[in-house]
Amino acid sequence: MKDLRFQELRLENFRCFRERQTARLAPLTLLVGENGAGKTSFLAVMPAILDVANDASSFDEPDFRSVPYDLGSFPELVHRPRRGAGVESFGIGFQCDRIEPGGFAFDATFIRGKGAAPAVAAMSWSSGAAWIREHRSAPDPRIELGCARGAWRLPVPARRPDPGGLDGDEAFEMGRSFLTAAERGGGLQPLPGTRGLPTRDDYDDFGRLYGAGARCVADWYDESSIPSVPQRTYDPKRLADDPHGYLVAALLAVAHRGDREQWHDLKRGMEEFGRRSGLFDEIFVNRLGTRQHDRFRLEVRKWGKQGKGPKRNLIDVGSGANQVLPLLMDLVDEEGARSFLVQQPEAYLHPAAQAALGSLLCATAASGRQLIVETHSDYLIDRVRMDLRDRQTELKPEDVSILFFERSDLEVHIHSLRFDDQGNVLDAPASYGRFFMNEVRRSIGL
Repeated sequence: MKDLRFQELRLENFRCFRERQTARLAPLTLLVGENGAGKTSFLAVMPAILDVANDASSFDEPDFRSVPYDLGSFPELVHRPRRGAGVESFGIGFQCDRIEPGGFAFDATFIRGKGAAPAVAAMSWSSGAAWIREHRSAPDPRIELGCARGAWRLPVPARRPDPGGLDGDEAFEMGRSFLTAAERGGGLQPLPGTRGLPTRDDYDDFGRLYGAGARCVADWYDESSIPSVPQRTYDPKRLADDPHGYLVAALLAVAHRGDREQWHDLKRGMEEFGRRSGLFDEIFVNRLGTRQHDRFRLEVRKWGKQGKGPKRNLIDVGSGANQVLPLLMDLVDEEGARSFLVQQPEAYLHPAAQAALGSLLCATAASGRQLIVETHSDYLIDRVRMDLRDRQTELKPEDVSILFFERSDLEVHIHSLRFDDQGNVLDAPASYGRFFMNEVRRSIGL
């Protein structure tokens, strides 16, 4: 999964995005724009559409209201330029390279279902010359599938394979078995211009399409912007079910009492960022007893000019360290997830720490992982720009995408911007950065 890359996300008639838009995704993608311009909606779409792709062969309806993003019901999801107006459907899709030869594409169209929940009306997924399209809406629900040799159709069956929870290989075998059984039952019919039935190689291609969605969703990690709430002491017996971010403390405690080498690697990576950002120089898990379930404290220490300062409880050092700690743990863990969704990681951080976070994001993306980050921080973006220019990592300009969300009346247009070798933003519209330039002009009296 190291080479998994999502290249594009496509939206049409979804919330503030009316026209069909294609946004370029890269190893590091930065979402920028004013408040209320659709950045969080864009971020929230990714886990929702991956969930649909993973369960594409089942009749389970998609969940657009999962934590931490509650996007609402169909009336809140479909584009409505004014009260009472709106279209009858919206579409979401993505393109993923390297998961299949020739890439893998998935698109879904949603309509209003029971209880105003969004329901899948049609789906298509393809890789190379192989494709599958499913139409669920009346009056002619059907599945169509094709490849270089031809195309076939079959009625939507009452029972069908559900790859949810399976890995890619298991889903592949399930999909191939389902289609070959349909042929034996006489349900698979050639479309005009096609003679004969699919070959074994064709069934292999179709089966891989059933498994591709499972492989796409398998390695995503969703990181919200909710900071952990620090405590004076932590009770290991009650941390796992706590909804306020205390789980990060439990994970640190587990790592501390686990493999010593892994703990030191994690500790070293966190402390390296702590020093660069100015947040802390050392971090500790301080157990208050000798038993596994005894309470413990999280502590940090700053180094002073006269030597190492005292250890301080995490609750006494402000909100910045607590905000960034969950994300920091995951980014420095080389064995962790390969892809991340991150919402405003700079919250509560000093500008110097925001800049250091930009360098950490560059280093993480350069290591073969993918990040989609919503940010309002010019300090973070400038650090990314300068690290590209100064070749601080192996990240190249084409490995970074800036998605600028520009509102025009009741609609939003997504501009996919790039960097050049000198860290300059290319193809930016006149409105990009206008506020900051106006502030600079005012500050110098122009």
